[in-house]
Amino acid sequence: MISLLKFLYKEIWVPSFGRLLFMFAPLIEGKTPAIKPNYRIDDDFKSENKTIN
Repeated sequence: MISLLKFLYKEIWVPSFGRLLFMFAPLIEGKTPAIKPNYRIDDDFKSENKTIN
């Protein structure tokens, strides 16, 4: 049961909710984001986006 919830969270919830929020990013932040998001929550964030402090 836990593995099913983990799968649904990683593969369904994070990408869909992330894309929904990304559509509203210009309204929330006041400008379009410079870096497009990725929705891989298991990867190391720092290795891919080295410009963010």
